[in-house]
Amino acid sequence: MRRLRMNSSSSSNSKKDWLSDHLQKSSNRHGRDIQSVCRLIGIEPGQVRFLETEFGLYLNKTEGNPGLSSFSAEQIKLLQHAHQRLFVDGKSVSDVHRELRKSREKATSSVHIITVTSGKGGVGKTTLSINLAIAMTRRGSRALVVDADLGMGNVHVLTGLAANGSIADVLHGGVDIHDVLIDGPGGIKVLCGGSGVAGLANLDPTLISRLGYQLRSIGDLCDVVLVDTGAGISSQVLKFLQLADDIVLVTTPDLSAMLDGYGVMKVARGSGVKAPVHVLVNHVENEREPETVFHRIHACAERYLNEQPEYLGSMKRDPYVHQGNRDRNPVALMNPRTESVSTLDQLAATLHPKKPIFAKRNKNDMSTIHID
Repeated sequence: MRRLRMNSSSSSNSKKDWLSDHLQKSSNRHGRDIQSVCRLIGIEPGQVRFLETEFGLYLNKTEGNPGLSSFSAEQIKLLQHAHQRLFVDGKSVSDVHRELRKSREKATSSVHIITVTSGKGGVGKTTLSINLAIAMTRRGSRALVVDADLGMGNVHVLTGLAANGSIADVLHGGVDIHDVLIDGPGGIKVLCGGSGVAGLANLDPTLISRLGYQLRSIGDLCDVVLVDTGAGISSQVLKFLQLADDIVLVTTPDLSAMLDGYGVMKVARGSGVKAPVHVLVNHVENEREPETVFHRIHACAERYLNEQPEYLGSMKRDPYVHQGNRDRNPVALMNPRTESVSTLDQLAATLHPKKPIFAKRNKNDMSTIHID
């Protein structure tokens, strides 16, 4: 019997059935309504709602929502599978749950989430996220940048992209993440933010957990996800930190950026965030600045939090980076021979998901990523 395929890449290895072909030809990011779904796969509306109730977690159905208003291609295929197993093959609900859980675990095991955050705005984390994703792609990873600066996203601006939907469409339900990802520069994928969307600024953090599941389920498209959060310690930022396998904390030699960076670490640990924290010092003027900044943050974290953040590296202040932002053309593509791009390549080598992540280093060893 044909097993459920949770991603699109696996279907290319076998002959597509009529439903898969039809969905591929007719799908759009707004999905299909329940009547269309019923006609397409030959089931009753009551059965669809029953399947939603039993398997809402796998359909990304939000709590309290009596029923999805539209269904993506992936959701329709899951409904078809669940209906086949329950009403045709005679399997129990628990059997189908077990199958879907195993499929989800298999699909999510290969995706590595790196949350890029900061305590203070203007430290360059969005620029870093974009260019680091491009550097990772050059090393053979399939990288996705998620603009998680809710309400004020600008990844699409810095990359010169026209948004085809946004994180808001995924968070508020009814749209599958596969339907709103767009191709970005340098071979990366982008999930655009919701710039100027007031409702995102006060988003229920539980919806972010459901987004996390969708991010984990796109192993057919990417190996590594870089989540670019807003600055500060809002409940939304903390939720994105909880999704992370690793956290990159971006700061600068500015005193307020250092203090706010430490503040993020303190609140994150107090909120149960477990992922290791790795400090990147941006906008440095010389070789001594990053050492001073890191040791200050490390000393406070070790003394007051019993925490030992890792040193990831530093980036010098570079006019080519700012020019790339102005031109909406990332420096990693616009001027790949610059010192900043060389540093980004070293950072990508450290963060590359196909290699050991963040090998333990001596906290006093500042030479791992050295800029001459």
